[in-house]
Amino acid sequence: MEKKTEWKYAEILKWKKKEIQLNGWNVFDVRASELMEETEPGIDNLNACIEGMLKNMLEGDVFLAGNEYDRGEDFAVRYYCDNLSDSRRKIFG
Repeated sequence: MEKKTEWKYAEILKWKKKEIQLNGWNVFDVRASELMEETEPGIDNLNACIEGMLKNMLEGDVFLAGNEYDRGEDFAVRYYCDNLSDSRRKIFG
C-alpha cells in the first residue's frame, strides 16, 4: 500500500468535516494517531497526516494537543464545522 500524501489527508478531512456539518454537529476532534490508524493501519505517516490536518484548519479551529511546531502522535485539532464557508480564512496553506 502506498503512503498517503498530505494532500490526500487534507481531502479525507475536508470530506469528514462536511459529513459532520451535514449531520448537524458542530465540533470534530481529530487526533493524528487515530486518523492514521483509521486510514493507514500499521503505517507510520505522521508528518503527512499532520500536514493534512494543518491544511484543514480554519479561523476558530484550535489545537487540542501539540501545535504547528510540536508534532507528536498525540497531535490533535478541534475543527468547528458549523461554518465551512470559503469566507473562513485558512490558518495554514
